Amino acid sequence: MGELNISFIETVILSVPDDRRTLEHIQPLWSSLEEHVSQQRVYSVGISDLSKVQLEELFSWATVCY
Repeated sequence: MGELNISFIETVILSVPDDRRTLEHIQPLWSSLEEHVSQQRVYSVGISDLSKVQLEELFSWATVCY
């Protein structure tokens, strides 16, 4: 972020390719984004293209949910 001369990113939307759209692949990415939120480098995170079942599972362990 230093190279961009910014102190935070407002929103990050996570989108993964179809062949990697499993929670085993998504969990480490989401956890990394949660770390950025906790350090106030990212203000909000989201995800696209998950099924209802996948979203419910994500919400069961995610710490950043709105």
